[in-house]
Amino acid sequence: MKSFQEILFKDFDVKKEVQKNGKVKRTYVYVGDYAAWNLKDEELLRYKRLYVSATVLLCLLFIWSALQRVPLNSARLPGGFLLLCLVSLLPIVMGVWQFVTAPKKMYKRDCLRMKDLVLWGSILYLIFRVCGTVTG
Repeated sequence: MKSFQEILFKDFDVKKEVQKNGKVKRTYVYVGDYAAWNLKDEELLRYKRLYVSATVLLCLLFIWSALQRVPLNSARLPGGFLLLCLVSLLPIVMGVWQFVTAPKKMYKRDCLRMKDLVLWGSILYLIFRVCGTVTG
């Protein structure tokens, strides 16, 4: 089994340079694939605004629905699914934040991680919302 360091630095090569004082300095050079957005700057900015707007709307609707004074929100099982929705909302927000702050050219593994956060967070959010609705 690979260690955490081997997994983390699998796309990097180590260059060792000897300093003037005799110490060896390690420099990590990225040798993996890059991912770049195949969009014009204004299109990319439009997509970023769209994703941020959708995420803010999703969070506001979640908060609004969670704060309603209905028996459904105080029942145990639907309330548990509501808490699980909150947990699954965090990866969505983190993935969108990474997308908004991402440079035009980035490491491919970072792009895939960002995509996975948004995709699987959204799928889990949908599943927990449906389960909460059915149990309600």
